[in-house]
Amino acid sequence: MKDCGELSGMKQPGVFKPFTQTLYIDLLENPDEQPTKIPLGFRLGRNHLLELLYKFQAIGVNHLVFVPYFARRPMEEMIQEIGEEILPHFPTHDD
Repeated sequence: MKDCGELSGMKQPGVFKPFTQTLYIDLLENPDEQPTKIPLGFRLGRNHLLELLYKFQAIGVNHLVFVPYFARRPMEEMIQEIGEEILPHFPTHDD
């Protein structure tokens, strides 16, 4: 991540270049469900997803795209849970 930032800074000094990462998730109903690996991501409960998101934030990931390819739950349920339980921990930045 550091190298990515340094290299983009060399190309366009002073221009912020956000880093985006994809993450395949299967968000389970049990919020405390331990993570298990799935291709390119995890099957897990929301509490462990929150921990994982804080780790991505700490290493400099600015945007994360959830890919629900392996999800077992209805999409509407997952979106609602993420909106209510996860997103409030990551407020938007004021410019």
